[in-house]
Amino acid sequence: MSALTINEKKCHYMIIGTKPALKKVGDLILKEMVINNKIIERVKFARNLGLTYVEVLSWRRHVNILVGRAISKFKDLNRF
Repeated sequence: MSALTINEKKCHYMIIGTKPALKKVGDLILKEMVINNKIIERVKFARNLGLTYVEVLSWRRHVNILVGRAISKFKDLNRF
């Protein structure tokens, strides 16, 4: 038996696929995902180890976040 436990409050699930496949899944009524009698929330994007993952495995959201941070840092440097 493992000493590791799952923190249901930090758990989410994501369905990964193409846009047309996700649209078909969106039209379906899915059963709720439950761990230890807690309902797990479905998300469209998630962050893990500094990377932002989206359902269609596109890097657009992650790159936009990084560019926004870089512009902010550049503006801070430009003030001096």
